[in-house]
Amino acid sequence: MSVLLFMASDAPFAERCNPHEKLLSINEALALGITDIPDFMLEEGFDRNQPNVILYMDREIEINPQTNEIEDGNFADDFAIFPFLPQEYFGIHTEKPFCANLEWNLYTKDRAENVIAYMREHLQKTEELEIWRVWLDDTQVPVFRKKELLLSELTAEVLQEIAEADLTIEPPVHYCYKIRRA
Repeated sequence: MSVLLFMASDAPFAERCNPHEKLLSINEALALGITDIPDFMLEEGFDRNQPNVILYMDREIEINPQTNEIEDGNFADDFAIFPFLPQEYFGIHTEKPFCANLEWNLYTKDRAENVIAYMREHLQKTEELEIWRVWLDDTQVPVFRKKELLLSELTAEVLQEIAEADLTIEPPVHYCYKIRRA
């Protein structure tokens, strides 16, 4: 099972790729001087021009196995937003027709403020959006904890609250914050 942090809305979400990550072909990776390529990808017969086979990142991510702390450079723009359809995941309990996965390695205040700016722009197209943090598990019925806020009340600390909410309790808890434009 896994954790999913996502937004839901009545309007489609704009995709936002992480500027610190890029998918490359083998030839693109070699042109950048990347040498840590699996041998099978360098063998004859492997299409070196096939797109999206190497993930290139311009920053290091370190995970301390003793503390589970992540260090990733703390770049404020180090996040991505990828639209998906709610039916693509089991356990999505929104009634909104459009969803988008919010991907970041960890919460930082600067990242959260950039996500809020994205939300503010999105809310120019619709009256409200939801932000969810859920444990994808089809074996237990979740408990829902919901909160409603005006966009003017949304802060980096509110995003931290949902991003770091404890999902390990039994039964699983799904958090949903509904953000209204006005």
